[in-house]
Amino acid sequence: MHLVSFRFLRDDDADDLKNGYSFQALSPVFSPDELRNAKTVVVTPSLLQLPDTLPQRVKDLAADITRGKTNDYDKLEAIHYLPPTVHLRS
Repeated sequence: MHLVSFRFLRDDDADDLKNGYSFQALSPVFSPDELRNAKTVVVTPSLLQLPDTLPQRVKDLAADITRGKTNDYDKLEAIHYLPPTVHLRS
């Protein structure tokens, strides 16, 4: 776990918390291997739904990019780091 500190000030020039607030939070840290082996849990299915108007070429591109990937982590990494030769617009 990492301790993360946040500080929000209403006035950019202010340096005291009278003009804002701060808080700290614990943030979990996972290794790529832990993420590869993690069970997929969908908390909000609507966040994963695709619009009915999504072109077939986008679905095909996603299938091509993730082909051979056996877990959600590697699929996400493949899509997240698209090579510059992939053109999403026609």
